Amino acid sequence: MAKQTVLDRIRRGELNAVHVNRGQRKGLAIQLPLPEETLFTTAP
Repeated sequence: MAKQTVLDRIRRGELNAVHVNRGQRKGLAIQLPLPEETLFTTAP
């Protein structure tokens, strides 16, 4: 996923993020969405 797409999703409220500072480093801590359980499960 492109950086701009992630920033757009944060702006729309689809992803949660907070600003973080660690010394001289600045950035965003982004909470990833939970993985979908149906991705690798097989139907009986």
